[in-house]
Amino acid sequence: MSQPTDDLIARLTGNLAPVKRLTPPLWRAAGLAALATLFLTLLVAVRGLRPDIAIKIADPSFLTAVGAAWLTGVTATMAALEISLPDRSQTWIWLPAPAALLWVWGVGWGCLAHWVTILEARPVEESSVRCLTTLVAGSIPLALVLWKSLGRAKPLRRSATAWLAAVAVAAFADAAHLLCHVVEATVFVLLMNLGVAAVSIIVLGGIGGRVLPRAG
Repeated sequence: MSQPTDDLIARLTGNLAPVKRLTPPLWRAAGLAALATLFLTLLVAVRGLRPDIAIKIADPSFLTAVGAAWLTGVTATMAALEISLPDRSQTWIWLPAPAALLWVWGVGWGCLAHWVTILEARPVEESSVRCLTTLVAGSIPLALVLWKSLGRAKPLRRSATAWLAAVAVAAFADAAHLLCHVVEATVFVLLMNLGVAAVSIIVLGGIGGRVLPRAG
């Protein structure tokens, strides 16, 4: 009886390709964060720094918003990679929460501290289009790279993984946007930063939960 069993096992396993172990999430997150930072630096170089950057770098709320947006991207990337593995705790989803709160606070406080009405602001249509194109240009390449990395893990918790990845992409893109663009009206500052980021998270999170490869 053992010989047929051994033959069956040999036939079933004979053509299996060796499985390459995934690099630990910490190292993959560090690599992806470095790649995202390099890409966003190039994007800012191409688009150009905002004309009031010399003033803004002395503004604590601006520095908080930019730094927290970048940190949200890093921590959300780490959380997405961790939660994509079946043996990791669900509590990883909370890792980017503190940085995300600082990101929102930094943008919101900057708007309140420098409030101007729409009527007093200059026309914003052209600026708004440039803001939007910067956010899109920053989001799509990062999303493709992050989705490819996450797809290798074939996560069981696809929705949670996708939503965290979407937060990471939106945060990284907004860090570049904050460095590139000035929008004079407070309403449009919120719309271009938090509004577009929220839409990106909803769209990418919804799509990502469907397109990420299934386990097994």
